[in-house]
Amino acid sequence: MAWFSPGFPVGGFAYSHGLEAAIDNGIVDDKSSLAEWLRGALFFGSPNNDAIILKEMYEAGLLTEEEYKDELRKLKDKFI
Repeated sequence: MAWFSPGFPVGGFAYSHGLEAAIDNGIVDDKSSLAEWLRGALFFGSPNNDAIILKEMYEAGLLTEEEYKDELRKLKDKFI
């Protein structure tokens, strides 16, 4: 997903968030270190942003049109 940066590379390893480098540098070398790396990516990296947006999109789909507009107005008021 990673919708935030059009500067991300394209291809098979485009959205690995540096996993290959972590493996090459010995940071990820077993199941435990992979789990720790994934936890960090999910909580602090761009996959976290993607998860937040996906959640918001899903929840917006459950709203009526009027409820959705009301939520947008509330969001707008936070920024203006």
